[in-house]
Amino acid sequence: MPPVRLFILVPECDAEGESPWDWVQNTQPWTEQNDAQWNGSGRLGATWLPSKLRIIHRERSGDFYDFSTHPIVSPHAWDVLQGVVGESVEALPVHIVNGGPLLLLNVLDRVPLASGSETSCRGMKGLATLIHRFVFREKDLCGKAIFRVTGDGVSYDHCVVAELFKKSVLAGGLIGADFIEIDWHPDPLAEYEGGAPVSTE
Repeated sequence: MPPVRLFILVPECDAEGESPWDWVQNTQPWTEQNDAQWNGSGRLGATWLPSKLRIIHRERSGDFYDFSTHPIVSPHAWDVLQGVVGESVEALPVHIVNGGPLLLLNVLDRVPLASGSETSCRGMKGLATLIHRFVFREKDLCGKAIFRVTGDGVSYDHCVVAELFKKSVLAGGLIGADFIEIDWHPDPLAEYEGGAPVSTE
């Protein structure tokens, strides 16, 4: 079986590395309560306090407005992707002060880095925010269309998606996103326990 293809979800940029797409900016001051929402690992719907965001208009409006651990997308994007991500993503409303509507995607699936991964720290918190070598256990990828990367001392600010997710974005005509393929490595010490990765069909 060929290896699973994985991609980092990023904004589409021009040849100079600039993104022409609209994006969103948080308008609320930091509070411990709001911050706790972003750092949780489970469903948030029961206690969710919609964030107040402002669209920063640029050259073009797309279907993706934020590419962090909590992507923000158009309702059309959610209509296209909901059948692909299933119960692994919770779509939550956000309050757009100058437009909308938009949805925040609470990505529930996590995949830990395996032994042999290489990371480095950037910033003041001492957490690994850069990953130079991705190593995963193949069984951890089974059935996952989109996930967040975890690990001891790791704080990675991007979502990783499978090829099925990418194909669905392209087939659905969604615009504003790009995909950087990861040259990841299977953990040679992990014993494959069965189960099939997300189909690319």
